[in-house]
Amino acid sequence: MSKDTSVDDLTYEWPQNILKYETRFWGGLTMVNMMAMAMPFMGAMMLLDQMGKPVLGLVAGAFAAATGLMVTKPFEGMGGVSLPVYIWRRVIGGRQNPIIEMPLIMPMEAREQFIVETWDGDVIMEVGGDD
Repeated sequence: MSKDTSVDDLTYEWPQNILKYETRFWGGLTMVNMMAMAMPFMGAMMLLDQMGKPVLGLVAGAFAAATGLMVTKPFEGMGGVSLPVYIWRRVIGGRQNPIIEMPLIMPMEAREQFIVETWDGDVIMEVGGDD
């Protein structure tokens, strides 16, 4: 170190998403994504090649690779989660009670009026006010 530098010069801030950081390789895939594609592909290819059906092995391997990618890769259109997690959330969300309970909000005085509207401006409910 020279006289002009200090230990504070060696520090830097961590990236915001340090816990979710994964190195992206070919096509934006992580190592986990590539392994999830390669292992089923090679397994299906070797199994069906041993059975004497190499063309079927190629097709089955491609299907297995696509399935492996769907299981591990999070998709932006599905909320940033993988396909099985998305399906699980949809199933659980469909079984939950869709009714939302809100606290009752009343005007402070009888002459005050409280109006509940939709996003489009349609009045749903009016509470209070002079009739």
